[in-house]
Amino acid sequence: MSRMGIWFFLSVKRWLRHKGFAAVLLAMPVVLWGIQRMEPEETEKIRIGTASEDKGLGEEIAESLSQADTGGMFEFVLYQDEEGLKQAVASGKVECAYLFPENLEQKLREGESRRSITVYTAPSTVLEPLAGEVVFSALAARYNGIILQDYIEARAGEMDSGKKESVPDKEEVLFWYHTYLENGSTFRFEYQVLEGEEIPVPARNIGGENDTLARKQIFPVRGLIGVFVFLSAFFSAYNLKEDEKKGLFFPLPFYERLLCKGAALAAPVFLAVCAGLISLFVAGDFQGIWLETGALAACGFFSVLYGAAAGLAVPKAEVLAMMIPALALGLLLVCPVFIDAGKWFDFIGSLQRILPPAWYLKIF
Repeated sequence: MSRMGIWFFLSVKRWLRHKGFAAVLLAMPVVLWGIQRMEPEETEKIRIGTASEDKGLGEEIAESLSQADTGGMFEFVLYQDEEGLKQAVASGKVECAYLFPENLEQKLREGESRRSITVYTAPSTVLEPLAGEVVFSALAARYNGIILQDYIEARAGEMDSGKKESVPDKEEVLFWYHTYLENGSTFRFEYQVLEGEEIPVPARNIGGENDTLARKQIFPVRGLIGVFVFLSAFFSAYNLKEDEKKGLFFPLPFYERLLCKGAALAAPVFLAVCAGLISLFVAGDFQGIWLETGALAACGFFSVLYGAAAGLAVPKAEVLAMMIPALALGLLLVCPVFIDAGKWFDFIGSLQRILPPAWYLKIF
């Protein structure tokens, strides 16, 4: 075994005997596994009441809201009359309630629909504006079809028999309207709950059709691993400067001195990479041995280069040690560990381009 290999092996043994560093290496897989296995408390949906005074458009909207599985924070409950709505709000069974008036469709056609939908709210509620967005989006989805149908009929009536233009087929147009309305491809938004849950995200398959892809959100776990690997290089750079002060590398020839310093610098980073791979495996997000090993090894390699550069740029080991806490906080803020601030601030996005943990996170 070469002198550099021996030095690397002895450095690994030395860091494993370092009680603080060894404790972090052992605790990281256990802690991250525990975080991933912590199930978020199930939140009860907020109940919203709906009712209609007639059997027309208002009843259709109320029934569609009560039957729809929005998958969000609201659950709509259908009541038979206005009195039932009032009692539900007064007793706290629902947060607020919406009463659709008689002849709602006629009022919409005549432009007299302002303030026609009655809203009952509890004095303490602050969620009525949010629920209102859902209610009026359901109203628009229903009434827009009526507008489209009226447009087709009006255009058909204006067509002269001598014109070559053809009238759109009413059934076909309405079919495509409802198809695009119900498949979620029109006027939609998505939100993600970063709780370690499996959430639906849109994807495109080869045929170009929308599909649903389950993606497990463990971004904080992967981000913490990347930051730890990067910081381990700076811990190693601090330790290397202390060894240089003691004259540990002085007996070695110049070229071997550089190689052995590199081996000593890389030893804790190697251990951090190994601990990170184990953590990803036990956390349930190990996406293949070659991808994970290659990505984390690349992060470790560039982290070693950054640590070496910091060791050359900072003259004293004490100053380097004082920089590490600030560096850790900065990495958590700049790198997309918990939130990707680079989407809103260009200068943070620029910083992400030069940080190995951010590169590593962007791979996944």
